[in-house]
Amino acid sequence: MKHAIVVENLVKHYGNVVAVDNISFEVPKASIYGFVGPNGAGKTTTIKMLCCLLKPTSGKAWINGISIEEELKIKEIIGYLPENLQLYKFFTVEEHIRFIGKLYKIEENELKQKVRELLETVNMRGFRKRKCGKLSKGQQRRVGIAISLINDPEILILDEPTSGLDPLGRKDILNLLLKLRSAGKTIFLSSHILPEISQICTHIGVINRGKLLFSRSIDDLKQQFMSLKMEVKVEKDPSKFIDDLETKDWVKNVKVENNRIVVEVLNMNVAKVELIKVLAKHSLPVVSLRILEPNLEDLFIKMLGGK
Repeated sequence: MKHAIVVENLVKHYGNVVAVDNISFEVPKASIYGFVGPNGAGKTTTIKMLCCLLKPTSGKAWINGISIEEELKIKEIIGYLPENLQLYKFFTVEEHIRFIGKLYKIEENELKQKVRELLETVNMRGFRKRKCGKLSKGQQRRVGIAISLINDPEILILDEPTSGLDPLGRKDILNLLLKLRSAGKTIFLSSHILPEISQICTHIGVINRGKLLFSRSIDDLKQQFMSLKMEVKVEKDPSKFIDDLETKDWVKNVKVENNRIVVEVLNMNVAKVELIKVLAKHSLPVVSLRILEPNLEDLFIKMLGGK
């Protein structure tokens, strides 16, 4: 089975309001799939249906080949972190993780080992005796992720895991998610913070007003929808170099600002080789040469109608 999550024609109505409108997508195993959209787009509703917390109006979904109609089986194989995480304030970090482990009926010897491992995984060993009510929001998120891992799920479903965190807290959570993916976990996360999606996600789905606009890998997205650009800064007059560039079949467009040249190309692999050849041909001293990363945020804003 190549896909950890498969969704087909999923719909959710609240009375006359269509919260999720006939969406379909697939999440590959061992990927980080970012589910992106503005507030009210349908992200949380979709996640709650996948976690069997809401029943779909229609449509189907499977997690590791198990239908979401089989609620108990689904809850055994996923880890879930809600956006508005509520921890028991009077528990210590260690006690809280143990408490959830007891609910999963994990035997005592195994549970002790799991708690130690999870505290290490989320970098909370030094806070294991601290009351949850005394934790920062970022620390609470890390405890929440530890709790979601107590049953050793292959698939983590995280609703806005970095919401409300400061830059350092966001960085800690993103690094943790990369660590979990490298351990073989599949991670499905919702977010409206676009830069973090481009940092860690391998795949992305964009939802707006309940409709899925697209679902594909980040690499495909960059290749198919976004401009491929290289920036060259030179010391001498680049006029002849630019004239030559504009004749090349791998060049789409050339923009010049003083001695800074931005070359929009059709194929980056070809351009990386050929651009060097053209520079050498004209003996231009190069100050810098770099690939300009595609701007996902600009594309998303355009796709969402500027909103």
